[in-house]
Amino acid sequence: VVAAMVEPNGGLEGTIKDRRLANEDRKWERKMRQLEREREEERKAEEAAKKRHKLDEQTATQIEAIASATFQPSAEALLDPKAYFAQWQQFSSSGARKYPGHRPPAKGPQDV
Repeated sequence: VVAAMVEPNGGLEGTIKDRRLANEDRKWERKMRQLEREREEERKAEEAAKKRHKLDEQTATQIEAIASATFQPSAEALLDPKAYFAQWQQFSSSGARKYPGHRPPAKGPQDV
């Protein structure tokens, strides 16, 4: 009489091994997606920083251009103080409008 040996897990080793390998593959794919996502976020952050830096340089250039503009009154304004003051006011107010990011400072309760 030959006693047949019974397998302890009833022939499930193959499916268990396949499932374990599939789980490891999914785990690896998830890690790779996460790594790719992090790299993409870093790239976007660098692009945003470059864009912000470029915008800051442009605004600094615009501010310098506005600041470097000097008031040149007309010949008649040199003789008439009212005309001189009117031209100076127009120059001062137009200089603030040239720079789109400029906002006049907020008035606090002490300024009113």
